[in-house]
Amino acid sequence: MRPNPKKTSRGVRFGQWMAASWRPNLLRPFVLLMCMFAVATMMVALVNNMDWKSFKHLAFDSGYSHVKVIKSESDTRSYRFFVLPNGLQVLAVSDPTADRVAASMDVSVGHFSDPEDLPGLAHFLEHMLFMGSKKYPDENQYSAFLAQHGGHSNAYTAAENTNYQFEITPEFFRPALDTFAQFFVAPLLRDTSTVREVKAVENEHIKNLQSDGWRMQQLKKSVCNPKHPNHKFGTGNLQTLCNNTYAGNMANRCEGTLAALRSFYRRHYVAPRMRLAVIAREPMGEIEDMVRESFSSVPADGGLKEPEQWDAPVRPESARGARMIRLVPITDQRLVTISWQLPPMYLAFRQKAASYLSHLVGHEAKGSVAALLKKRGLIESLSAG
Repeated sequence: MRPNPKKTSRGVRFGQWMAASWRPNLLRPFVLLMCMFAVATMMVALVNNMDWKSFKHLAFDSGYSHVKVIKSESDTRSYRFFVLPNGLQVLAVSDPTADRVAASMDVSVGHFSDPEDLPGLAHFLEHMLFMGSKKYPDENQYSAFLAQHGGHSNAYTAAENTNYQFEITPEFFRPALDTFAQFFVAPLLRDTSTVREVKAVENEHIKNLQSDGWRMQQLKKSVCNPKHPNHKFGTGNLQTLCNNTYAGNMANRCEGTLAALRSFYRRHYVAPRMRLAVIAREPMGEIEDMVRESFSSVPADGGLKEPEQWDAPVRPESARGARMIRLVPITDQRLVTISWQLPPMYLAFRQKAASYLSHLVGHEAKGSVAALLKKRGLIESLSAG
């Protein structure tokens, strides 16, 4: 199976299947599949006619302080949603039986917001936040503490959000959470860390060059409308993050990048654009106290209070009809991907139109497109989403 690259574009969904062979009679089942996609597209058109403005407050309204969490009768965990004075929204979970505890922070900014002259800046910032804070200045303190106590961390940068997460054994949750919080309170973003982390981003890029999934993703980006942020090179590399034409050393070449990085952080990493989820063993009151103590200092002002929006279509304005692109793979595989643009589904998250569509297209039961193509020996698998 191809690797799963980071998410690329809000409102873009695709169906794909692995072909067992590449034979001319494959075209006949394609017609049936395309009919299903046509029906799906018509259903999406109904969604397009909805009044999206009426849903916007559901995604971004932070003016409420209490939400009742609906859970299963068999769920013994306790839940509480609350909003800190700085606008940070929090979902806390108390589970006295948990053998692992965790936290995840999601920030509503991703590589769509990269400056045109610095592709990969959001991803680079993700790396830099691990490199120490004013309260915990040691670059290795966070990772070392987690490793010493059976924990680990991860992070990823997507198109419109960046996510940070960790888990650890229950006894060490409080100090781990406080160290984690400082990512968003006062990170150092030191010049001494810049060169090393740019090289880490470069190594990621080199690895991705040998991945068919990443190559396909970048190919699709390259044919997007240049006015839409989906065309941007989200991962970044040494060439995009530092001035390769400058003859000086690496530190001097990256000097301008560090200034842009700090400006990007101040502009986008503000509490109203963050969502925190935590699960711990402690009683709910103690969990809330921990969160308030560690995260109330996250800046609330000085940046954009809401995510950026883009009105340009994903496809070039000059594009007419469908477009077929063939890519020679690195690995021995035959993969067909059909992509089409949908409206921003998060604005109507209760309706879950995209989930219904992907379920119908990707269904593999008797009588489905997948079952028919498998019976004829034309595919190995089909997925949609």
